[in-house]
Amino acid sequence: MRKISFILLLLSIVVLANTSWAGSIGNKVYGIYSETFPGILYDVENTTYTASDPDGGYLATWGATMPTVTQETDFPKEGSSYTKIVSNTGQNGLWVQFGYDPRQFPTKIPTDMSVYKDGKICFWLINDTTVTLKIEWTGNSATKSIDTMHSTWTFMTVDLSTTIWPNINFSAIKVPLGFHFTRADTTGTVCYDNFVWISSRPGTVGVNLKNISDNFTTNQITWSNVDLGATNHWKAADQYIELDLQNYATGWAIQIYTDNLAVDATPQYSGAGDPAGLIDLSSTTVALPMCWRIVDVTTNTYNMYEGTDNKLYSDSFGGQTGGYKCFLWMKDQGTASFQDGEDYVIAWEDFRGMHHAEDMWGAGGGSYNPNYIYLGAKFLNTTTPATYRTSKLTIELFYE
Repeated sequence: MRKISFILLLLSIVVLANTSWAGSIGNKVYGIYSETFPGILYDVENTTYTASDPDGGYLATWGATMPTVTQETDFPKEGSSYTKIVSNTGQNGLWVQFGYDPRQFPTKIPTDMSVYKDGKICFWLINDTTVTLKIEWTGNSATKSIDTMHSTWTFMTVDLSTTIWPNINFSAIKVPLGFHFTRADTTGTVCYDNFVWISSRPGTVGVNLKNISDNFTTNQITWSNVDLGATNHWKAADQYIELDLQNYATGWAIQIYTDNLAVDATPQYSGAGDPAGLIDLSSTTVALPMCWRIVDVTTNTYNMYEGTDNKLYSDSFGGQTGGYKCFLWMKDQGTASFQDGEDYVIAWEDFRGMHHAEDMWGAGGGSYNPNYIYLGAKFLNTTTPATYRTSKLTIELFYE
């Protein structure tokens, strides 16, 4: 049995592109209706009013004619579902309120939301009628009208600045958001997804490389005890990348790729094939494929294998019998099909959350931050002695 260790020099690059404004995520993005960000826990309610947590975590609806409220999964903008509300006659309109029903539970404890003063409300909306947003605090409330109709998903932002929406008592918020829409004699429909309050305070982005064995910070990625005669030619790296994101702007995403055709790449790929992965120092026409996966917890036991469908599986992540398609092929900026923002390079974004498996998005765990990227490489066509390396593994944060 012949064994060889491969060394990957990691160059972490964080790029903030096209930034118009930035607030923070993590504890500075409050999920009013979100599968990605923590905040109010809620149940969808129609004619019954049953509080599901002490903060009034449910969605209450009322009106002259009770609307139909459903959770839809056909084309959510974030997570796995969105809410659709249909009113039949409307007459006096109807209210949809995230938080509590003051007729039934008037004792909700006011919440200090001062960190979001001068921030924004952001959400996705489809509507064929005027929507009036409403915020309530102890003893008072304020509203803001959205008069434009939207036939397809439209990303909406509403400033919470006191110069635009004055007199809100952010220290005693009782209902962080409700909205009202009026319909006379025809059916009206409103669809919404991912309501969040976003702080205006600046944040940070951290990229740290750590050992799987002891979680200590290090400066290179290695593959140890690679068995060149193994049936499964994929091997996990000895390190992982920790992403600590405390920054938010509209349309942000984090992507990962190699850049082995770059003029400063050491070594620089010189072959005619796909340059993604690890490059042979002695023959720079050879590249070993790599893969990655993102998860919200650290681990020290996992493996990966390539299925007959050309997908990359693990049977020790995900808890699914028969394997879990949680690893994705690493792409290079010089790969023929490479595009900034494509799904195969996006690891984490604001609207859909983590790209936690093939064609699967969403949040995991409770804190959602930090998250962790694990790496692998395919050693099928390796020789010994040899060294394979890339100096251009890029972690990139960008904004649309």
